[in-house]
Amino acid sequence: MTAIISSPVQSSPVADSAHSTSKVIIIGKNHHHTLSVARVFGLNGIKPYGIVVGKGAKFGFVRRSRCWQKVWGVNDEVGMTEILRREFQNETLKPVVIPCSDPEAIALDNNLDELSKRYILGSFNHEQGRIPQLMDKFAQVEFVRDRLGLDMAESFIIDLTGGNIPDALPFPCLVKPVVSAEGSKGDIRKFTDKDSLREYFGTLRAKGYTRILAQRFLDIDYEFCLSGCCGDIISYFVSKTVRAWPNVGGLDAGIKSWMSRKFMNYVSICLRKFLTQGIRDS
Repeated sequence: MTAIISSPVQSSPVADSAHSTSKVIIIGKNHHHTLSVARVFGLNGIKPYGIVVGKGAKFGFVRRSRCWQKVWGVNDEVGMTEILRREFQNETLKPVVIPCSDPEAIALDNNLDELSKRYILGSFNHEQGRIPQLMDKFAQVEFVRDRLGLDMAESFIIDLTGGNIPDALPFPCLVKPVVSAEGSKGDIRKFTDKDSLREYFGTLRAKGYTRILAQRFLDIDYEFCLSGCCGDIISYFVSKTVRAWPNVGGLDAGIKSWMSRKFMNYVSICLRKFLTQGIRDS
């Protein structure tokens, strides 16, 4: 059993209208993602409950936010699950759980059948274990190509045990973790030849990688991000990335809203094929 790093911290109480609304539970690392989601709720009068997971959970800046109603720190995802099993036992309405990082989303989905009896959780068509499957970027390529009929960049999974580079892999290529939770965005690299790529395999092995995804590098003018909520009614916001940093494998540094009726109709079809339940961004 995983011990909790620290006991919960309680802020001043807030009125909850006799439990007329669901409580919000935000789970994530000691990272700005977790803090920003807590602030969105807290600054709009809904103080969330929080579970901060991993390094920095006890003394990190996320736990110190005044936006929390109550917050716990745990060592890992096992401790997170223990909190959810132990707490929130007698709620009139199911609390809503929002994971802010991939390892937590995977752990929640791997326990979906149990936890969904007491919590509202995002899922793919209410299927336990489906989110980890579709976080596999190679599976995403196959899904979009086969189910949606879109052209996708040539993609290969390279086993780092042997380190054999497929002859069909085009250069320049981009390498990245097969599943985000297996690595870091900082490990995404662009390569122009086999020798430099093969040399990088040693760095990846030293970091604990056993496999890597290699794809044709595409020069793109822009990319789109879909953010919203899927359920009986699909709602979403489409943003167009106009600047990213770093240029290869980086995060959005500048976006703008983008609207097109043809594109919106296509997005709606895509999201319904994914059968997503809950908040999403992609």
